[in-house]
Amino acid sequence: MERAHRTHTEEFYEVTDSSFELSELREELLESEAVYNTVRPHQALGYLTPLDRGGKGKQYYTRKITNF
Repeated sequence: MERAHRTHTEEFYEVTDSSFELSELREELLESEAVYNTVRPHQALGYLTPLDRGGKGKQYYTRKITNF
C-alpha cells in the first residue's frame, strides 16, 4: 500500500495540472490508474503490465489504453 501512495504522488499528484476539484480529480486519477495497470510496465512483474500478467485487475480493464 505504501508503494501505491508513492507512485500516486510521483506519477500523478506531482505532475498533474488538475484543479483538484473532487469530480475532476477522480476522473483523472481513474485514468492514471488505468494507465498504471494496463500500459506501464512493472519491474517486479518482469516488465509486464498487471493486465498482461493476468492479475486481479484484469476483471476491471476490458481493453488496453493505447493512446500513450
